[in-house]
Amino acid sequence: MPRFLFDVVNSTGHVYHDDEGLDLPSVDAAREHARREARGVMAQEPAGAADYSRWEIWVSDESRRPVVKVSFSEACGGGSN
Repeated sequence: MPRFLFDVVNSTGHVYHDDEGLDLPSVDAAREHARREARGVMAQEPAGAADYSRWEIWVSDESRRPVVKVSFSEACGGGSN
């Protein structure tokens, strides 16, 4: 099963690197995991307390090759990347 890494990028461009990753069966599963993670980050703040509109999760394979980007707005149903 492939390993995927999930780096969180905030609105200033700061990257919070995932150094552990997660074994998942497919890119689609990794995309869905990133959406859940984004929703989890947003749930930690009271509604409207933070602007996550420019935050993203960059999903890469274990060699750090980009696989997909998931915006926090996409995670809330606001479109797809």
